Amino acid sequence: MAYVPVALLDAKDSLVYKGVITNDSGVYYFDKITPGKYLIKIIVPGYAIKYSSSFELDNASNLQIPDLKISSAGINLNEIAVTVIKRPIEFKNGNVTVFIEGSPLAVGNTAFDLLSRLPGVTVVDDNISIQGKQGVKIFIDDRMQQLSGQQIINVLKGINASMIEKIEIMKNPPVKYDASGSAGIINIKTKKIKIIGFSGSINATYTQAYYGNGLSGLELNYKGKKLTFFSSIGAADESVRKVNHTDRVVLFNSNTSELDQVYFERERNPYLYANIGSDWFVNSKNIIGVKISSWGAVAHHDRVGNIDIKNSDLGYNHSDYGYNKTNPWSYTNLNLNAEHLFDTVGTKLLFSADYTYNFDIYKGDFYTRFQDFTGPIISQDRIYQTANKLLLNIASAKLDFEKQLSKTLKLESGLKATHQNMLSDFYFANKDLTMDKYVTDSSLTNIFSYNELITAAYINLQKTVKKFNFQAGTRAENTNINAHSKTNDVKYTRQYFNLFPVVSVDYNANEKNSLQLSFNRRIERPDYNSFNPYRTFKNYLVTE
Repeated sequence: MAYVPVALLDAKDSLVYKGVITNDSGVYYFDKITPGKYLIKIIVPGYAIKYSSSFELDNASNLQIPDLKISSAGINLNEIAVTVIKRPIEFKNGNVTVFIEGSPLAVGNTAFDLLSRLPGVTVVDDNISIQGKQGVKIFIDDRMQQLSGQQIINVLKGINASMIEKIEIMKNPPVKYDASGSAGIINIKTKKIKIIGFSGSINATYTQAYYGNGLSGLELNYKGKKLTFFSSIGAADESVRKVNHTDRVVLFNSNTSELDQVYFERERNPYLYANIGSDWFVNSKNIIGVKISSWGAVAHHDRVGNIDIKNSDLGYNHSDYGYNKTNPWSYTNLNLNAEHLFDTVGTKLLFSADYTYNFDIYKGDFYTRFQDFTGPIISQDRIYQTANKLLLNIASAKLDFEKQLSKTLKLESGLKATHQNMLSDFYFANKDLTMDKYVTDSSLTNIFSYNELITAAYINLQKTVKKFNFQAGTRAENTNINAHSKTNDVKYTRQYFNLFPVVSVDYNANEKNSLQLSFNRRIERPDYNSFNPYRTFKNYLVTE
């Protein structure tokens, strides 16, 4: 069965060790599992709970579990009970929603771990794609994260899955969301407080691969008649070992060289995450809330490698190289929100304002040393330093209006403005071995600023007719850009206006089958790490 939550239980106490979800062929797998005794548990609405027999995992790299067959749940005629069961996955308007809260997926995973287990989502070398298309934008609680690449991976790895209510995979995002992201949107919704009074939870997970990895989280909440308070903190320490062995054949100046390259790398990423907020229920129609979220770490990347060269006229036949990089970073968001209900049938006005301050600093020391086992060396060692200081400030505000015109017709409209200001200060220096000091390379050193203002408005209609769901809307965005390379004194300005329509039709044949047809137009804007492209080196092949 496709998209079914599967739990791995510790055979000693039946506690959930980890959770995954089956793919579209009903296949599942667990990785990074320590040796021990386990069993599998499967819960599917309408079917009897299924347990596998217990099995033991030793140090072998793989263990195949026999297929598990589930059967319909029996009916007890002595009494009648009516139960509402939420399906683990929901398909609507061309989009997919996976419910995490209360499922095995919430145990032993981070938000990043969940991505590769979601229908249609793949993660390769920290690149996130939906159905093979890159350019995915990540939202957290309906707020777009102006990050990409390693930055957004850092954030996702710092969020414990136990803090997540659901994840929405939007190949066809509604027009209320920003038009950026050509492949679509992944929206992570964190949990809301549902228990009256004080509540909380604590969790911790440790896995052992080449290095040990730990993950822990703590939640403390209070919900009263007029006031709610929620807080969650999490910490993780992840280390990854990478080994690469590459054989290359290089043709240069009519000569062929064979390069045998090996490197070993360790990436260590300790994370801290905190989320604190409060909601004030002014009366039955008005709610005011405030929330502060923050992530931070100092990541370390270390690599050592060597290259053996055969049949070469380069003047050397061996080189050693490596680097040590540190990456202190912090992303902090302050949110103020309010909600006003006009009636009890779904007419409401929503306001949200955000201020985000991000800094991301990359520092690295690199070296390449050359050796010749048969003669003199033609080139000196290459030693250099790089640093890139990225500062990003984002201020945004939006106003959304929702009106249930009838039981089958819904109207949505809204306004939004986003202003972001980015400063990138990139530094590159070569070491002068004769003077034993670093000399700045002016051709690669650069200071660059980027200023962007986007104003937007949208309107959307949703209509249900029997087994059909219709959606039609459009979003208008006006963009103003001011960029300035301060080092070269080059300025660039641009203003453009775009319309982004969305149309979709769903036909729900039955509970298990639906047909969807959709059209949308989106835009791919550069992420802030691409605003100031710069050159980076991992090793040299010197030819002089």
